[in-house]
Amino acid sequence: MKDINHSENNIIKILIAEDSPTQAEELRYILEKHEYFVVVAKDGEEAHEMVIKHKPSLIISDIMMPKMNGYELCKKIKSDQHNAHIPVILLTSLSNSADVIEGLACGADNFITKPYDEDYLLTHILKVLQNRGLIHIKKEKRDIEVLVDGKKRQISADQQQMFTLLLSTFDAAMHKNNKLLRTQEELQRINENQEEQINKRTVQLREEIAKHQKTETELLESERRVDLAVKSANMGLWDLDLINETTWRTIRHDQIFGYESLQPNWNLKIFMSHVLPEDREDVKQSVEEAFTTKKLQFECQIKGIDRLIRWISVHADVQHDQKDKPIRMIGSVMDITERKQAELEIELKNKELQKINNEKDLLFSIIAHDLRSPFNAFLGLTEILADEALSLSINELTSVSKRLNESAKNLHQLLENLLEWSLLQKGSMQFSPKKLDLSELIDKEIEYVYERAYQKEISLVNEVHENFLIYGDEKMIHTILRNLLSNAVKYTNKGERVFVKSKILSNKMIEISVSDSGIGMSKDILKKIFSIGEKVGFKGTEGELSTGLGLVLCKEFVENHGGKIWAKSEVNKGSTFSFTIKNEKLQ
Repeated sequence: MKDINHSENNIIKILIAEDSPTQAEELRYILEKHEYFVVVAKDGEEAHEMVIKHKPSLIISDIMMPKMNGYELCKKIKSDQHNAHIPVILLTSLSNSADVIEGLACGADNFITKPYDEDYLLTHILKVLQNRGLIHIKKEKRDIEVLVDGKKRQISADQQQMFTLLLSTFDAAMHKNNKLLRTQEELQRINENQEEQINKRTVQLREEIAKHQKTETELLESERRVDLAVKSANMGLWDLDLINETTWRTIRHDQIFGYESLQPNWNLKIFMSHVLPEDREDVKQSVEEAFTTKKLQFECQIKGIDRLIRWISVHADVQHDQKDKPIRMIGSVMDITERKQAELEIELKNKELQKINNEKDLLFSIIAHDLRSPFNAFLGLTEILADEALSLSINELTSVSKRLNESAKNLHQLLENLLEWSLLQKGSMQFSPKKLDLSELIDKEIEYVYERAYQKEISLVNEVHENFLIYGDEKMIHTILRNLLSNAVKYTNKGERVFVKSKILSNKMIEISVSDSGIGMSKDILKKIFSIGEKVGFKGTEGELSTGLGLVLCKEFVENHGGKIWAKSEVNKGSTFSFTIKNEKLQ
């Protein structure tokens, strides 16, 4: 590395932009070990300040960082004529084509995929440093239109940057592919070795069993050896005479079927009686095909004499006489219940993971779609004020201001719901119950939605008497009441009324309800409103927007209190949302 000319005193300065202290220190250790001078920034903004201060020879930046991400940092550096010459390497998982497009758009010089090994990292850094001063081609940027994930993108990049970045992308992909191939080859070798060992052992056992010993001593010795081998393999062996319908078995064979000792008789009919009804047809078909193919292999469920359900794996060879008639089957049976249970558990975990991913995707969809509408409304009103404020009358200014305030409140409530939902999913939301005055809480939330109710001439009636104490988390109860009252106002027609009531139930529970005489809901919608997996948000009586996330949040918070939430509704007759919370601390 000493043959490369760099900044003052031949010291190569490398700036690391990484918000993870652990990963930053690991990268610093590798670079300093190879005599690089390293400075570390914890985010994009700090990194940009350090670029101006330290004038590094090279910048290595993570992509996902707070305040300013890696793409934004790179774009800012490349747009500064004093710093544009500094090479920027982005650390990425390279999970899709959008990574490459974003890299081109921001002017990145190279990619390094995570996780990386030390040699791979150092080789890329050395290449970038060596090439830094070798290319003096006139850079002509061109606007290029590309299609990524079904969306058109316009990027501006010179040919050299595209060539270098795409080459590093190809190199990263090849590096990943080679690692995958090596892993696959290693797995294949392991599987082949295991399969070879099992096949060798099975062949040995078959040969042992196939030999007819002439003397009782030889037979006993052979049986002893076979028994020892079978015990080590944890499998039962069997030899079925198809002509006489008699079967020789090891003790392990019968134990797999729940018997404590060898039974006097065994044949295909007895075996089939143990196979569960839902598997019998498949097993029969496998046996019939084996008479032609001379190989038998299947897995099925059996019910043992001990009434336990087990999974078994059966392997056998079918022997034919000179007329090609099947006369004998020699094989093994193995209890694979534990393996099947493990596979089932993995399958259930995968389904659970898929469910979580689906819910996450839906949540992101809500964020992407439903944040846009209130933001657009908010921006539209601010544009009116910016462009026409001087020409508007006092009444018009008042109207715009009220609409602006309403839009801001809607946006604030949506952001509050999203924030609380994210805290719930991370387990970061604390549950801190205490004694609360329910009537006072309701009054505060009525005040929050008052402006919206006033504009629609809707009366908000708190029928909960003063000093009605409950025991709950104040923030969560506020969120529940706010969402239920907001929905009631949203879906209630002009001039109607909304009621909030409470009552103590006989089972030490308190029931709180919010009722309106609005547009109501169908039975199909009622089934879906509390599920994150179903997006059922629809417009209010005056076109108000809804995400449906608020009710999902209400359900989570009510369940945190040990209660339940439900709704009763009829189309055009209104809705009543009720929830219960435990009241044990007040008894």
